[in-house]
Amino acid sequence: MNYTQIFTGTTSYTPIFTGTTRNTPIFNGTTSYTPIFTGTMSYTPIFTDTTSNTQIFTGTTSYTQIFTGTTSYIPIFTGTTSYIPIFTGAASYTPIFTGTMSYTPIFTGTISYTPIFTGTMSFTPILTDTTRKTPIFTGTTSYTPIFTGTTSYTPIFTGTSFTPIFSGTTSYTPIFTGTTSYTPIFTVTTSNTPIFTGTTS
Repeated sequence: MNYTQIFTGTTSYTPIFTGTTRNTPIFNGTTSYTPIFTGTMSYTPIFTDTTSNTQIFTGTTSYTQIFTGTTSYIPIFTGTTSYIPIFTGAASYTPIFTGTMSYTPIFTGTISYTPIFTGTMSFTPILTDTTRKTPIFTGTTSYTPIFTGTTSYTPIFTGTSFTPIFSGTTSYTPIFTGTTSYTPIFTVTTSNTPIFTGTTS
C-alpha cells in the first residue's frame, strides 16, 4: 500500500491521538507513508500513547514527511517512533521526545531545529552511516537540543560521514538544565557548545 497525503493550500493540521489504535493509520503490510506539504503549514501532531498509537507499522514501512513550503512543525512523541521528515523550505522544527526515538531529519532550507527532551531520557545517537539517524543540514541552521529532565547523553561519532553534517551556517548548542551525564565520543573534528545549568557529570 502507498499512503500519500498532499497538502497544497494554507493548512492548520493538529491531529491528537490519545488511544491505542483508533484515529491512527495502521499498516500491517508493505507500506510507503508520505505526507507532502507544499503550502503554508502549521502541523502539530500530539501523541500521548506509549504503544506507538501515532502510527502502528507491523510490516515493511517507509515513513517520510516532505515539507516544501513555509512550515511550523511541532511533533510530540511519547511512544516508540521511527520517522523521516524532509524539509526543503523554511521551517521551524521542534520535536519533543519523551520516549524512544529513531529519527532522520534532512534539512535543505532555512531551519530552526530545537529537539526538546523533558523526561528521563537516554539519548544515544550512534551514527554509523549517512542514511539512518543522521541529521543533514544544508541550509542556515540553528540546532539547539534542550534537555530538562534526567538525561544520559552519549553521542558516538566514528567518522566524518557518521556525524551530523552541516554544510551551511550552523549554530549547535545543546542546553542541559537538569541532572545530566554528557559523554560525547568524537573521533572526528566536531564543534559544539554545551551549556550546563544543572547538576552535571
